[in-house]
Amino acid sequence: SIADLAGADERYRAAIERLDALHAAAPDDAGLTRELARVCTEYGLFLYRRAPDVDELIEPSLAHLRRAVGLLSSLVEGAPDDPKLVLLLCAARNNLSSALRRTGAVEESLEGYRANVEPLRTIAERFPETYRFRWELATAWNNIGVTLELVERGEEALDAFERSRGLLAELTVRFPGQVEIRSNLGTLLNNLAVRRIREGDFRGAEELTGAARAEAEEVVAVSPGNPQFVSLLRRARLLQAEVHAAFGRDDEALALLAAHRPEDSTRWETCTEAIGAIARTLDAAARAGRGDVPAERYAALAVELGRTALQLGFPYAEEFRSMRFLRPLRETETFAAFLDEVDGGDGAEDGEIDRGKDGGKGEGNDERDREEER
Repeated sequence: SIADLAGADERYRAAIERLDALHAAAPDDAGLTRELARVCTEYGLFLYRRAPDVDELIEPSLAHLRRAVGLLSSLVEGAPDDPKLVLLLCAARNNLSSALRRTGAVEESLEGYRANVEPLRTIAERFPETYRFRWELATAWNNIGVTLELVERGEEALDAFERSRGLLAELTVRFPGQVEIRSNLGTLLNNLAVRRIREGDFRGAEELTGAARAEAEEVVAVSPGNPQFVSLLRRARLLQAEVHAAFGRDDEALALLAAHRPEDSTRWETCTEAIGAIARTLDAAARAGRGDVPAERYAALAVELGRTALQLGFPYAEEFRSMRFLRPLRETETFAAFLDEVDGGDGAEDGEIDRGKDGGKGEGNDERDREEER
C-alpha cells in the first residue's frame, strides 16, 4: 500500500541519516562504511523499483546507487586483495549499471559492467578452486553483451557472449552439481541463439536452442518448482519455435507455442509473452525467405491466447493494434478481426509503440535482461 511504501521510505531515510552521522565521526571504520553502502544500495533499488510509476524517483535512486559504488570503491582501494570486498563492489556496479541501462544511459552502463572484468579476472586467477569468481566474471561478460545488443553493436556483443559461454562451459564440467551455473549457461545459449536468428543463421540457432533446452531440462528436473529454471525452459522452447518455422516445420512450431500457457490460469503475462513469440516466429519465417507460411494458423493461436489474456484481466488490449513487434500478426485477417472485436472496429494505426518483447507492462520475458538479476 502507499502507507507501507511511505513507511519504508521514512525508515530508509532515518537509517541513512543515522549512519551518516556515525560515519562522519568514524570515517575509517570499514564495517560502518560497508553498512552505509548496503543501506544506500537497498534504498536506491527501492526507489528504482518505484520509478516507473513516479518519474522523479529515478535521479535519487541513481544518486544512492552511485554513492554505494563510491563507498565500496574507497574500501577496495585500501584492500584490493580482499575478494569479498571486490564482489561487493562488483555487485554495486551491477545494480547501478542495470539502472543506468534501463534509463537509456548505455555508455555509462557499459563502463560499469566493464569495470568489473579486470578485478574479477584477477581474483578468479588467485582462487582457481572457487567457482564463484569465474561465475561472476561470466556474468559480467554476459551483461556487457546484453548492453551492446541494445545499441546494435552485434559483433562486440557476440564476442562478449562467447567469452561468457567459454567460462560457463568450463565451470559446468568442473562443478557439475551447481545447477545455477547450468541455468546461466542455458540463458547464455538463448542469448546467442537470438543473435543467430537476427543474423539469419538458423542452423546455428538450431544448435544453440537445442543445447539451451537441454541445460534447462536438466535444471528443471533437479528443481521443478524454481520459477527461474521454468522460465529458462519456456524461453528455449519459444526460440525453438522460431527456428522450426524458419525451416518450414510449422506443426512443431505451433505445438511449442501452444504449450506456452499460464499453468494456473491466473497470469495474463504468460499469454501476452506467447503472443509476442508468435509474432517473432512469423518474422523468423519471413526472414528465412518462406513464402508458404500458414500465417492464419499462427494468428488463430494468438487470438485464442489474446482472449485468455483478456479473461485474466489484461488491461492494455487497445494497444495490441499499435505494438510495433505485433505487426506480422496484424497483417493477418484472423488477428485483424480480433482487434476490431476488441476495440470496436476503430482500427486506425496511429503511431506505433514499443511495449517490449513481452507484449505488456508486466514482467519482461527477455532472458538477457534478467541474467544480471542473480
